[in-house]
Amino acid sequence: MEQQPITVELDDELYRWLCERAAAANRSVGDFAGDLIEEDLRKQAKVAVKRQQATRGDFRYHINVFWYPDDDCWVADVPDLKPCSAHGDTPEEAIAEAQVAIELWIETASERGISIPEPRYRPAIYAAS
Repeated sequence: MEQQPITVELDDELYRWLCERAAAANRSVGDFAGDLIEEDLRKQAKVAVKRQQATRGDFRYHINVFWYPDDDCWVADVPDLKPCSAHGDTPEEAIAEAQVAIELWIETASERGISIPEPRYRPAIYAAS
């Protein structure tokens, strides 16, 4: 399959950033930018596969998602399953990872004879209703 060229419009600041990074890596701007795009596409594909794999998981459990500046990432926490959490570069990636973590948490608990709690957590916004 022949690769099609990708055209991307860059503002001056982004172009300067690409030039600096490419020069530091002793690479051409085109090759460096191509690698960045390829890496991003791989990451998106990985998230899509994990989402697809997680569809057989248990979606009854609440997932809290928040930005954690110390680790510079999004964290997805499952309050009913201690300790069950995941992280990602985006909220969507963190949730996809958490769905996989829920599935693995339940699988591991079953294998070890640990009771699996029923989903009970309700955010405060819904607690009064």
